[in-house]
Amino acid sequence: MTPEPDYAALACFRHLLRRFFVFSDQAARKAGLRPEHHQLLLAVKGLPPDSLPTLGALAWQLQLKPSLVDRRVRRLVALRILRRVRHAFDPREDLIQVARKGDALLRNLSFAHRDELRRLAPQMLPALADLLHPDQQGPPSSPKKLPRGPRRRGLSLSASLRLRSARSTPMIAP
Repeated sequence: MTPEPDYAALACFRHLLRRFFVFSDQAARKAGLRPEHHQLLLAVKGLPPDSLPTLGALAWQLQLKPSLVDRRVRRLVALRILRRVRHAFDPREDLIQVARKGDALLRNLSFAHRDELRRLAPQMLPALADLLHPDQQGPPSSPKKLPRGPRRRGLSLSASLRLRSARSTPMIAP
């Protein structure tokens, strides 16, 4: 028999994700970008090394229609945040690159996002653990403030180590 879903744990984790997305939207607007443009910039810069930054690849990454991605790319090219480069082997296709201005915007936003994720991690990690390993956890986590200090209650040893590692290792080099 399939166990009932843990609605409280799902709701808690979704709430924390939503808080992060609200932060992300506000940070993008504060930087002078629309949230969807920030997402596009991040998708271009964050594509796996074996993926070409084509409209199709970006549409897949963002889960949007290619025509919508094309409109957003055109807007950011006009603002000199992105640039289009003709594909060397297939002249029918353009490759999308982040321009210098876009690099500066994305770098600042990425530092802010990393800091926000680090701030939310003490709440997100236990909530995710509740969902992934419900038999090993106590009652579902609630989005409340966890105590400060080297030891975090509610975190497994591996989650604590990952959290410490995330604090000491920058995601983006300064």
